[in-house]
Amino acid sequence: MKVDSPDVVIAKQLLDQAKLRGFEFRRAAPGEDGPLLGHRVSGDWMDVVHSAGFSHDCLAVRQPIREDDVTSNNEDDARLCPR
Repeated sequence: MKVDSPDVVIAKQLLDQAKLRGFEFRRAAPGEDGPLLGHRVSGDWMDVVHSAGFSHDCLAVRQPIREDDVTSNNEDDARLCPR
């Protein structure tokens, strides 16, 4: 049985909390350890989180949603989080 390090346990807990708060995550690159890209739309805001791993960069961005962005075919959203 594989036991996760304390850092990995905390990272998984943070990811679980983000999911509970409405974030959806996808792999930004192939592989089990590929970077994660998450997003959620909340009110008039779109939040984006990118995590490349413990030894790499991560970022979080909150941007207002423009009126013309609210469509079922939002190209920016599709580019950021392909389904």
